[in-house]
Amino acid sequence: MATLKDVTNYRFSNETKVVSTSTSDISMGKQVSLDVVENQLVTISGNLKSFDNSYNVSNVQIKWTPPAGTLASAVTATVNTQAMTFTAEVQDGVGVYSRYFWGQRL
Repeated sequence: MATLKDVTNYRFSNETKVVSTSTSDISMGKQVSLDVVENQLVTISGNLKSFDNSYNVSNVQIKWTPPAGTLASAVTATVNTQAMTFTAEVQDGVGVYSRYFWGQRL
């Protein structure tokens, strides 16, 4: 699957982002066309609450994963440990994203 790295406002279209190759492509080469389309994003934001004061939140990470079968990319939220907030921009119209939350107590 082809993705645009570190670009959130644009993405490859679902119709062109999956590229298949074969062993003959190694010697013969392969040309593909990838259509870039505007990425419609929705911002998810919130607060980190109910942490014990002794818990070090500096390693807290939140990942939003799209539903199985979609071609949308997973997104890791930006966590502001000073303000105890998070934000993430996910693709609009994909469905319900699953949230995975993890961290390490130091």
